[in-house]
Amino acid sequence: MRFIPPSIPWSSVPSSETATGSVGQIAYDSQYQYHCVATNLWRRTPLAPWLPVTSGLLMRLDTSVGVSLYQSNGGSLAASTDNPVGYWTDTSGLGNNATQATSGLRPLLKLNSQNGRPGIQTDGVDDYFVATVSGFNTLAATTIVLVAKTQNATSPNTEVGRFFSYGNFGTASGSYPSNRGFFLAHSTGALTDETIVIGVVDPGSGNGRLGSSSYSRGANTAQVITTIFANSGAQLFANNSAVSLNLAQSGYSASTPCGPADVAYTADNDIYFNISRSNGSLGSPNTQVTYHEILVYNRALTSDERTSLWNYLSAKWGIS
Repeated sequence: MRFIPPSIPWSSVPSSETATGSVGQIAYDSQYQYHCVATNLWRRTPLAPWLPVTSGLLMRLDTSVGVSLYQSNGGSLAASTDNPVGYWTDTSGLGNNATQATSGLRPLLKLNSQNGRPGIQTDGVDDYFVATVSGFNTLAATTIVLVAKTQNATSPNTEVGRFFSYGNFGTASGSYPSNRGFFLAHSTGALTDETIVIGVVDPGSGNGRLGSSSYSRGANTAQVITTIFANSGAQLFANNSAVSLNLAQSGYSASTPCGPADVAYTADNDIYFNISRSNGSLGSPNTQVTYHEILVYNRALTSDERTSLWNYLSAKWGIS
């Protein structure tokens, strides 16, 4: 018996997202594949090379995959600028999705945010996502790759506003947690200077092992930020260039590696994006962030792998 595949409802390329169309219609050109998801409502997905590094990949959040963004778990697609995003689907296939159940804490979708692709923007006050990532362990080697940009930097010389944290450091209550945790944070200084802080915090004193560095950047400029965290030490890269870290803080020697052994008393797999905390409490000042893509690996990537990812992401998101 021969299998006769069903006909595909091809359409001409729609001229806009509200062009005439019926549910299920498909079109494509040299840059995008188009899907009609509702009557006279189209979504498009960029035609891009495959991700070059997949070994050890635990989570991939990508705003350019339009059908991965929902206003809530089980809710409508986030399709228009300023739609809330309460559910960001993990496209690795492992189901490690990022969510926000409280409507008032959901970041907003921003279309055409970077290189013609969308972004998800927090409000700089209290918006955040949380993901519980199966297979992720704060006590093991980790690589985190963020494609993101910061919009504001209010109240210079105050404490940082965290935009990525894990390992029980990401408590929404604003107080120091029971375990230590690794975090990335943006200084609340001038927009032309970026300060990225990586490290852990001692829950008793609020002090901890920190690594920090400052470097110039353009205001509202997207970057590929890569952090490799292993027992051999922490490494930070901005647009594939190594950023020197000052590790001689809080009583630690600069020659002592800052690795997973410093991070947590117990393993933890919760990851938070843009927790609003400054000087130990919720609220302003905080860092307003637009996220474009997030990759989490359960191992330390090699130099060649990191460079391969940089080449892929920089071309995709128009970053030089």
